[in-house]
Amino acid sequence: MIHSTRSPFRAASQRPPAAARPAARPAVNRAPRPAESVVAALASGLLLIASLAAPALASEPDAERAAIGSSLYRAYCGSCHGRSGVGDGDVAQYLDPKPADLTRIAARDGGFDFDRVVATIDGTEKVKGHGRGEMPVWGDALLVASGGASEEQAREKIVNLAHYVWSIQQGDGD
Repeated sequence: MIHSTRSPFRAASQRPPAAARPAARPAVNRAPRPAESVVAALASGLLLIASLAAPALASEPDAERAAIGSSLYRAYCGSCHGRSGVGDGDVAQYLDPKPADLTRIAARDGGFDFDRVVATIDGTEKVKGHGRGEMPVWGDALLVASGGASEEQAREKIVNLAHYVWSIQQGDGD
């Protein structure tokens, strides 16, 4: 048996220069497999959900989002809930049931449940007075009013509106 003192693994200093080494195999362009597409779509969806759910973990509303939500509130909610959100809008007297006082959500519920407010606005949580319940009233309205905005864009508006409603809370509700 012949023993070699030479290691099959050369030290880095003994490697040939990069130019002398064989080139790496070129990347092969291939169509993604269906399973890869599904996994990528699910991962993207989870990231979107996580980014939109993040406000629920915050301790206070985002001021920039609340400012954007303020103009949406005036356009879509003020006529019923009033300029200050107490339920005294111009058409409130004609509604039964009367619009809720949005400034007391946190006090009434023992804290501000951001996700519940978003679900109420987009229509996934049914509220008497926000339609018959067959469709997410404000979710659809924001899609149409934005000239065919994507669901993500409409969702962004709803999240901004929820930040505004959070910003007008009065009383205890921590």
